[in-house]
Amino acid sequence: MPAERPHGVRVGRRHRNYPRWRSARARDRVRVLVSQVPEVTRHNSRVHFTQPLKERIVGEVGYGLSLEGASAADLVKSMQAMTKAQ
Repeated sequence: MPAERPHGVRVGRRHRNYPRWRSARARDRVRVLVSQVPEVTRHNSRVHFTQPLKERIVGEVGYGLSLEGASAADLVKSMQAMTKAQ
């Protein structure tokens, strides 16, 4: 299977490259369509697509961050104990 090409559309095993102006025109068309949608709908759409990503990030990174925070807190406590002992 050939590699992905920039500004290309992958259809099965064939690629079709479009000139930049055609991509820009399609982008502008989508921008106009999105701007005509009510704000509530845009907000709900953003939440619909970003919430699973946020949950995945928190699930995968959150535990490591909590361990890092706990070890940093322990380090601070031990440093304070050492300075009080001196």
